[in-house]
Amino acid sequence: MTARFPSVKPQNSTFRVLTDALSLFSLMDEVIGACGPLVYQPTTTRGHGLVAPYNHTVSSYLWPEQTIQYYRASSVALTLDHYNNTAVFLPEGTPAIPLPKDLDTALLACLNDTIGGAVPLVEDGIRFSKTKGDTSSSIGLRVSDSPIMSILALAYLVWCILGSL
Repeated sequence: MTARFPSVKPQNSTFRVLTDALSLFSLMDEVIGACGPLVYQPTTTRGHGLVAPYNHTVSSYLWPEQTIQYYRASSVALTLDHYNNTAVFLPEGTPAIPLPKDLDTALLACLNDTIGGAVPLVEDGIRFSKTKGDTSSSIGLRVSDSPIMSILALAYLVWCILGSL
């Protein structure tokens, strides 16, 4: 999924976020809440018109050379339309192409701070719950869709079982 964040300023900076649908929809409220005044958006969409499925066959944006920041182990990317950092294809240590001078730096800073703070490195994946009044000895366990958290949950469960023997 992608979200487009065009600047309200005349510099015509358009930023895009590329990530999975769940992460993107959880980010939208945070970004629109923090950066809304800096983002051009039709008042009827309230931010939802900025989200679209990613189609690599149609998009002329969202290429590696347009990425200006990665978050959460590169599972979220912030790109800038019309930016072309060809240094990503050159040997490591090659300096990046500078960002355009007429860039809307206020919107960039807001997006960077908001996304960086809103995208967690690890999801809270283990939840124990027991309904009120439940007298059984069972406890409900919900494990996240995250493979890392599933492995940690399984290891914890085995540790608990072996510890009770």
